[in-house]
Amino acid sequence: MGFPLLPRTPAGERFVELAEMHAADFATRAAEHDHDGSFAYENYNAMKASGFTASCVPTELGGGGMSSVHDLAVGISRLARGDASTTIAIAMHLLGTWGRARAWRIAPSGQPRPGEEMLIRAAKGEITFAAINSENGSDPRHPFTEATRRGDEWVINGRKAFGTGTPAADYYSCNVMIRNDDGTKQLGIALLHRDTPGMRIDPVWDAFGMRGSGSDDIIFEDCVVPLASITVGQKWGTFGITAGAGSAGGVVLAAPFLGIAEASHDLAIAAAMTRKRRRETPMRELVQVQQAVAEIEVLLSVARASLERSTDLVDTLLARDPALTLQESQELMMEVQAMKHYVNRTAIEICDKALALSGGGGYMNRSPLGRHYRDVRAGPFMSPLTAGDGMEYIGRVALGLDPDDT
Repeated sequence: MGFPLLPRTPAGERFVELAEMHAADFATRAAEHDHDGSFAYENYNAMKASGFTASCVPTELGGGGMSSVHDLAVGISRLARGDASTTIAIAMHLLGTWGRARAWRIAPSGQPRPGEEMLIRAAKGEITFAAINSENGSDPRHPFTEATRRGDEWVINGRKAFGTGTPAADYYSCNVMIRNDDGTKQLGIALLHRDTPGMRIDPVWDAFGMRGSGSDDIIFEDCVVPLASITVGQKWGTFGITAGAGSAGGVVLAAPFLGIAEASHDLAIAAAMTRKRRRETPMRELVQVQQAVAEIEVLLSVARASLERSTDLVDTLLARDPALTLQESQELMMEVQAMKHYVNRTAIEICDKALALSGGGGYMNRSPLGRHYRDVRAGPFMSPLTAGDGMEYIGRVALGLDPDDT
């Protein structure tokens, strides 16, 4: 397949090797889970057993030691070639362990390192994470799920949507709104065990694509948790300086859709190489087929280049974080959002063209191309940020406006 993106570190090479192994396995039952809308628990068990889920945990804590966002994105794109639903679910866990591992690494010398126990358990395959930050009609900066202080505990109420990976996750990371006594609001990040009283899954996920991702709603009804369960952060409605590290999420959550496009590319090429028109003329000898294939090649080449540039920026700038300025953090987020918008849009176009090349066979639900065609359309909805909010962010930063002043 031409020149696909390649890992750059030994830990990344192992991660990509495992991703390709799992992709080949997961592809054998992806159609079944897609048809049934069922969650592939067996895929999670396989990734735990192989050490794939521990790839971002530091080696000192028993994990694979991968810290490169570039290598993380490459492996995620490979896995998505086999089963995009499983990939988008496990990406939430991998981002969670990557973020916790980074916080552990950059903790000041002589101070307790945060999240160490969680990372050790993740390295052993005992726990996985999910991120539940989406709400209908809102975005990650503006959650309406609210945590109210009551003595030495918090009481959480609200509803989250698109809780990808929650059927198998042991811990949920959840953004909440906190009202201060002076009327101001702050963002909080709650880390909750799946069995926390007052929190439950509402199994509403029955979608057009990504049908096996387990992206159910999560309901909080007077959910009481200790004070230590929530970390209070920046002003509600802002990313601020956290936009820098948050850019890693934009890169990694664009990668599955590049992988879907790559898989569709391969299927389109195979069809063009083997099918014949009226049982005589090989399809690949038709000028219109050559033109369509050329358009796919161009789109795929530029999409890869765009994703790779963003991974380079994130890895380079975060290597010296937390020294990033607010402006640098916002400009990095702007670049990542531009890439995400382009890769998502381009991946959809590639799948459209591949489906057209396949003829009527690709339109059938049993065809992988049909599944790719549906799955790839989830890209513009992925946080952070969704297509519309991402374009607003890009425009405001480019015009010298505060992107959080909305």
